[in-house]
Amino acid sequence: MAYDAIGDLRFSPDGQRLAFGGRRAGQWFVVLDGSAGKAYDGLGTGNLVFGPDGRLAFAAKTGDRWVVVVDGREGSVYEGITDASIVFSPNGRHMAYVARAGDKPLLVVDGRAEAVPWELVGGVTFSPDGERLAYVANQANRWVVVVDGRPGRTYDGIVEGSLRFSSDSRRFAYGATVGGKTMVVIDGHEGMPYDGLTGLTFSPDSKRFAYAAARDDRRFVIIDGVEEGPYDGFGEGLVFSPDSRRLAYPARAGKEWFVVVDRNVGVRHEGLVTGSRIVFTGPDRLRYLVGRGGTIFLIEEQLM
Repeated sequence: MAYDAIGDLRFSPDGQRLAFGGRRAGQWFVVLDGSAGKAYDGLGTGNLVFGPDGRLAFAAKTGDRWVVVVDGREGSVYEGITDASIVFSPNGRHMAYVARAGDKPLLVVDGRAEAVPWELVGGVTFSPDGERLAYVANQANRWVVVVDGRPGRTYDGIVEGSLRFSSDSRRFAYGATVGGKTMVVIDGHEGMPYDGLTGLTFSPDSKRFAYAAARDDRRFVIIDGVEEGPYDGFGEGLVFSPDSRRLAYPARAGKEWFVVVDRNVGVRHEGLVTGSRIVFTGPDRLRYLVGRGGTIFLIEEQLM
């Protein structure tokens, strides 16, 4: 079938299904595995989402109202659906999104809408077991993270995309800004202030926590509250070993790159391959890619 425009192309998590939005004769359709569904007056931006179990959800406009459609079944009608707000829980059992009633947001979880006392709501995040829910909210230019319905302390800002639950779903962390500085808030406790932070990571056993931070032009890694560094640069990813005992990450001093494991600096290289990550192949073995003289090498290390 030919369309006048195509947008929001999405594959299912297993890569076996394909969905996209298509416009024809002024109407929009969601096309799943080559078959077009019902015609709508519009589709939400970034709101074509596959769940981990293969369910497909999207926001659609009919007249001046909006509805979320899951596997072809329409939910309740609202005045608006916030762009890119549809999210499934990691286990696929729950789904949430942000709708609007007038200028007020509604948090819709598993089809049940709840009015929330905020001007803006976003960043909806489920815990791995799907039983806990966190989101970012704004009121009078102050930002707050709400977990299990309980708001925390207000801040100047919340670091976008920083909300993290531990793998056992019991612990929770995020980044917040105050007076131009950024800090991690983990289990309700504030960390040290930095100019910026990234890579918030819980260990597989949920007991340890690490992130990368910047102060002036120097880079640091903070693990279990202890600062490592400084470094001139930081690569892609903080990686815990499967047994959670070790932490590895790429760092730079001058023009040389190396992998740090348990504070020990490894062999220095011209560079690590952009986009590649350190991989633990066992509790005491890891591998990564480096560049040397225009050639890419696979490095495998046995840790002591």
